Amino acid sequence: MQEKGFWNILCTEFNYRLYAGVPVLGHGNLYDTMDSEIMHFVPAINESIALGIVTGGFLSGYKGCVLMDANNFDLILHQFKQFNIMFNIPVLFIVTGGYNPLNLHKFEFNNDLTILNKIDFYMKKYNKSSILVYNEIVL
Repeated sequence: MQEKGFWNILCTEFNYRLYAGVPVLGHGNLYDTMDSEIMHFVPAINESIALGIVTGGFLSGYKGCVLMDANNFDLILHQFKQFNIMFNIPVLFIVTGGYNPLNLHKFEFNNDLTILNKIDFYMKKYNKSSILVYNEIVL
């Protein structure tokens, strides 16, 4: 299953172990294939809390991702700019849709798991946040 490979690469090869987010319809297959043996997922009541969980995890030594609908970036703009950007704390956003008001480096997932290598390389090299656009219909 493609999603199992997706999680396996992110969690075991690139050590992204902490995930938080508000359940999104377009991420159904991702949620269904999460594996508690290799990752921790914390459901959140809003995107701001999800960002706070992943940011706190980073401060504790864990790399993490926020799962959300890209249309909700407006809900976290202030928090992200005032904390993550100011203190240089990178976050990987796994989103549905292409809305990108933060002008973060954006990668499109099109059934090619090698895109995860490119994301990891970019985030390590520049220590900057990125967006992975994941639309369930490609799988």
